[in-house]
This record gives sequence, structure tokens and C-alpha cells, in this order.
Amino acid sequence: MQLYTRITIGLVLRAAVGVAVNASGFADTVTWTERILPLLNFVGGAFIRAITMVVVPLVVASLMMGV
Repeated sequence: MQLYTRITIGLVLRAAVGVAVNASGFADTVTWTERILPLLNFVGGAFIRAITMVVVPLVVASLMMGV
């Protein structure tokens, strides 16, 4: 299966799931957001820290080599 076909199928399926969740009213519940936000904050923070651990040494090394 071609990559663009898989991307299109994924896009359509995710849009359908989003419409279904929105129509069911599940996304409006406060308990759902209270449960998922701490997890998203942790994952997002870990991602930013990982990117920082890679980028900062590269920038410092580039500055040192250029000087």
C-alpha cells in the first residue's frame, strides 16, 4: 500500500473518531480532561527536555568550532 494511501486512510479514520467523540459528549466531561492533561504535560515536558539535550550541545560545539 502506498504511503499517501495510508496517510489518507489515517486522516479519514481520525476525523471520524473525532466527530464520534464530539457527538457522544465524552470530550466535554471534566474528568476526562483532568485525567489526560497531566499525562500530556509530562510527555510534552519530556519531549522538550530531550530536544534541549540534543540541541544545546550542538550549538555550543558549533560556536566553539567556529571561533
